Amino acid sequence: MAELDMDLPFYKFWYEAFADGGIKSYVFDLICGSLSKRTNDYLQIMGRANFSVNFTTQTTLKSGDVREKFQCAVSKDGGVVPYEACSGGEQRRVSIAVDNALADIMKDYYGQKINLMVFDEQTNFLDESGRRGFFKLVKKLSKDSIVYVVDHDNQHKANYDDVIMVEKENGFSRIK
Repeated sequence: MAELDMDLPFYKFWYEAFADGGIKSYVFDLICGSLSKRTNDYLQIMGRANFSVNFTTQTTLKSGDVREKFQCAVSKDGGVVPYEACSGGEQRRVSIAVDNALADIMKDYYGQKINLMVFDEQTNFLDESGRRGFFKLVKKLSKDSIVYVVDHDNQHKANYDDVIMVEKENGFSRIK
């Protein structure tokens, strides 16, 4: 039993290091500013002037206590709402922006250039304005990368420079 008592500070250290307030929070604190800025840059490209996000790692309780909690707060039309309160299309825009922001952060970290991007059915849940913003983003990204967009809506073909049609025939996908 005395041996366990001696080891307790060691285990307590590692427990706290990997708890929400430990290493994970430290890493998130390092990238929250950059992630927020880059996400908002992508939202601006997609045409959302009255819409922004801010990532934080702490929340203040009604009691005044501060707790570790990774959050995405959305500013929309002058007010702040939780991400979950946004429409499906707004959530999709945020998701697209965050994915691209994280890709930027990773390529900066590794010093690598990402020259291939694939978007699978990203126009689902987007209204016409959201689709136009997405097509504008794809056009911008395609200046530096090869961009593939998988989309089942033939109406969108006109928004892309090159189109590869794939159809299922006798149980097999074939390029048409």
